[in-house]
Amino acid sequence: MLEKGLSVTADRRMKVLLVGIQTYRGYPFLSLYNLQSYAKGGEGVRVKSDIRVLEYHYRGGGDDEEILNALKDQGADVIGFTCYVWNMSGVESIGRELRRRDDRVKIVLGGPNVYDESCGPERYLDWADVVVRGEGEITFSELVRAWEDGAPLSGVEGITFREGEEVQSTEDRALLGELDRIPSPYLSGMIDLEKVETTNNYVEVSRGCPFSCSYCKRPNLQQRARLFSLERIEAEMDHILRKRGKGMLVLSDADPFMRTDRTKRLLMNFYRLSEGKNALLSFNGDVMHLKDDLIEPLNSPQIVIALGIQSTDPQVLAGANRQFDATRARATALKLREKAPLAKIILHVIIGLPRDDWKSFRSTVEWCLSVNPHHIILFRTLVLPGTELWLKSREYGLEYNPEQMNLLVSTPTLSNEELNAAHELVTRINALRTVPLIRDFFWRYGHSLSGSAEAPFVTAAERFIEWVTDQDEYLRERLDMKNSVDWSRRGLYWDNEFMLAKEDRLALLESLGEYLEIISPEFPSDGDWGGRIRTAMERYEWLDHLEGYLKQALKTEGDRKNGVLVGRDIVGVIEGLNGAGWRLHGVDVTERACQSIQQLTLSAEWDRIRVASYDSLSQAPWKGFQKLVFERMWGTLCQDARLEDKMNHLDRYAEPRAMIMFLERDGDDLTGNGRLEHVLKGLGYLEAGRMEVGSLSGIPVFARCWQRDH
Repeated sequence: MLEKGLSVTADRRMKVLLVGIQTYRGYPFLSLYNLQSYAKGGEGVRVKSDIRVLEYHYRGGGDDEEILNALKDQGADVIGFTCYVWNMSGVESIGRELRRRDDRVKIVLGGPNVYDESCGPERYLDWADVVVRGEGEITFSELVRAWEDGAPLSGVEGITFREGEEVQSTEDRALLGELDRIPSPYLSGMIDLEKVETTNNYVEVSRGCPFSCSYCKRPNLQQRARLFSLERIEAEMDHILRKRGKGMLVLSDADPFMRTDRTKRLLMNFYRLSEGKNALLSFNGDVMHLKDDLIEPLNSPQIVIALGIQSTDPQVLAGANRQFDATRARATALKLREKAPLAKIILHVIIGLPRDDWKSFRSTVEWCLSVNPHHIILFRTLVLPGTELWLKSREYGLEYNPEQMNLLVSTPTLSNEELNAAHELVTRINALRTVPLIRDFFWRYGHSLSGSAEAPFVTAAERFIEWVTDQDEYLRERLDMKNSVDWSRRGLYWDNEFMLAKEDRLALLESLGEYLEIISPEFPSDGDWGGRIRTAMERYEWLDHLEGYLKQALKTEGDRKNGVLVGRDIVGVIEGLNGAGWRLHGVDVTERACQSIQQLTLSAEWDRIRVASYDSLSQAPWKGFQKLVFERMWGTLCQDARLEDKMNHLDRYAEPRAMIMFLERDGDDLTGNGRLEHVLKGLGYLEAGRMEVGSLSGIPVFARCWQRDH
């Protein structure tokens, strides 16, 4: 018969809640939906219970009471929590109070923070009823079915539970051999993408990891990877992109570079499925396994690749059980940057592993800067339960804070002050490198210092940061990590140039011009840096004023709801205007397409702006427009060998009496040998004059207008 406290009859099904405690918003708990999907539709055990997935945003404090009240209102018989080091404090706080208030409900824990025997799963059993160890789909289904049938829990493999005063652990559960036995939570409708607020959609490609990194928590280390079928993965990608139309698909795979042909097929299918959509494909990989024939297929602004470098120091790598050849890896990374320049490359670094010190950390950052990635993410070591680091933390002398996700506090070779300084250095370098011209300067200055400075690329960045903060009080305050600088700027612009406010970018570029004069003897000029700086500063000023120019150019309500803006880096401009009640559409032809796509994945304007290369304008699916505005593109269009194709294509979408406008600063070259005028006249447009819409640095800005005459 059923255990005391659970009441299930023919008329009443058991109610099961699977609860995800989120420490930040952004993605659904795929693990919980897998449990739900298998329990309701998988082969073998199918439970009768009503199973729901609920997710809560947890920040501590008053959130406990809000979540507890919400769970109480559900009237659940069983509540399951998934446990990670980053949400365990919230799970434990809520779970303990839940037990205190209700001794009837069954509490089940699963996930990497509790499943390993070395973690001591029994220590949670003073408030939880069962801990699920390892892969959970079959185990959870059998557990629920046992409660439904009143069967003993001793018949369920892969669990630890308390029976009276005794703790019992059943035999380990064998891993699933055929992963497609788990019905897809996306395709089965368990994850309703019309209701789930998410920008990151995880797609499982494989389970298992062939590596044995000492800091990483993975079940059954050194197991061979088990693969989901390509047909299932592609069907999930198609479903997500059709339902969402935007966002980032994140492939969950230990290392897709190890299966080149399979990854190539996934890439080609993603490109096909995402055509015309503001979508990104993201995954982690080991640069040591990247083959030459996979590099060119990665050349797309829709690709975000994170390469796990962690450390380049041989002693640190040996202690972390990692293999890395710095010379060969650098050659491959440089080839990736050369052959796939459109992809976004992120490098992951970990500080505080055993034997890591300030010198080895600095050498690792130097290696990263020497391959000129888009971004470097520095992680401070987390001493994850069940890992080798956790088991040997005393032997290694690792001090960590259990109240902060087991975050490393110090090691015998790195003090807490040095760990903080490392974080500050990389954060400052990243912030400055978001400005494209400064990133290029760091790259070139580092090369010029090679042979005369140890760690020349780090030195180049350090010298500029030190000079700027010494000379400029405003920038010193803005770059001081002790001040409340909003480094993520609304969450939209992290790791791109608009992360920093316009005033910050302008101040940095002005300082760069002054610094170049000081270092000119050791930095031989290879171009007109002064001109490049002026152009970049003018561009930022132009974008800052562009909203005002458009307000003057598009004065009627109809214009504001039926206009299209074509230009570079225009996402923020359209966000501002549409936030004020406009309904502009846009085509962003920025050179940094990945940056704009990433902004749109988090933007309310994602369906009104298409990020496209300039070359693809002749294929872009335009909206019907009454007024089409090009911002500072007259010269580009005039020099375009395929100008006629582009203008003919967009003219198909023009409404009667449509107008094309060109926003240009007075003095810009608007001649082009009359070529653009000739094409426009051939399409039936007549020049309708020009109107002043503002100024830039005291120079008037005009809208040059062409009106369709039929």
